[in-house]
Amino acid sequence: MEKQNESSNISTVSLVKCQTYDNSNIEPAIEKALELIGGIKSYVKPGDHVLLKINLLTVDTKVRQIVKGTLLLAAVLVSSRYASKKK
Repeated sequence: MEKQNESSNISTVSLVKCQTYDNSNIEPAIEKALELIGGIKSYVKPGDHVLLKINLLTVDTKVRQIVKGTLLLAAVLVSSRYASKKK
């Protein structure tokens, strides 16, 4: 997700270290990264439809990298779905 800062053309980003690619570590890391940039609800409102476009594969991608990318995507999808859920 990219959010433009109103006073400039600088994007807001966050970086969070994830010790392992276990799902029990990925979800909290994604949540923390989202909170650092204002939380998922500052981007996704109830009733919104969300399309996430991610590139998981490249010519030299190993199976291990595909699994990591899929786990990260799943964590973001869960957060987006929760935020867009109608009250």
